[in-house]
This record gives sequence, C-alpha cells and structure tokens, in this order.
Amino acid sequence: MQNKIAKQRKKAGLTQVELALKLNVAQSTLSSWESGKLTPSMDSLGNIAKILQCDIFDLMQNGKKYAETRPFSDFDNEEILEYFKEIDELINATRYMTEDDRHKLLNIAKTVFPEAFEKSKTKALHYNPVNPK
Repeated sequence: MQNKIAKQRKKAGLTQVELALKLNVAQSTLSSWESGKLTPSMDSLGNIAKILQCDIFDLMQNGKKYAETRPFSDFDNEEILEYFKEIDELINATRYMTEDDRHKLLNIAKTVFPEAFEKSKTKALHYNPVNPK
C-alpha cells in the first residue's frame, strides 16, 4: 500500500493536509499511511477510495494490473470493502488460536470450498467484477 495512497492523492490534485481534513484524520496519520509506517483500517481505506474516486485495488495493488472487464463501480468497491472487513475479522480471530487450530480452520475452509481454492491457484491477482442487477 506504500506510496499508492500518495500516488492517488496527487492524481486527484490534493495535498496531504487537504486529504487529511476530508478524512478527519491528522496529517501525520495520513503521512504514516503513505510512507507505510501504519496501515489504514478497512473503513479508512474505503473512505480514501471514495474521496479520491478510485478503486480500493488502486490503493492496494503492488504494481500489478488486475484483469478487469469493466471499471469498478461504487457497488464493487462496497462489496470488496465488506469482504476485506470479513477477512480482517477472521485474521484477528486467528491471532488468538494456536497454530494447530489455524491449520484446522484452513483445512475446514479447503474442504468446504474446494473450488474456490482451485480457482485461486489459476486466477491469482484477478478480480472479475460482475454487473449488479
């Protein structure tokens, strides 16, 4: 995420102070996010994407392009943000598990969702949004 926020901020023509004010955070906090010293919360990341009118992935990807069939919409951004929040909750819950319990959880997920794990092997770094109806 390092420098991705700064890149999108500059692209939007905002200074650190201006973006920090819009986000209601200290300029030093934004500076720490941009330098990679701190990581913004999922809520903050969603707010940054809204303000900068970019996709969440624009703030997170490591110089790799995601295969897109169309630009992300606000619906896609909200859906992605919700997934990230759920993943964040799961990661936080696993911090209190033993290593053995974490492996059990992963094995359960692989058993229950084998097709998702197979697809993830062939479609790494690929997000193909669907049109909301």
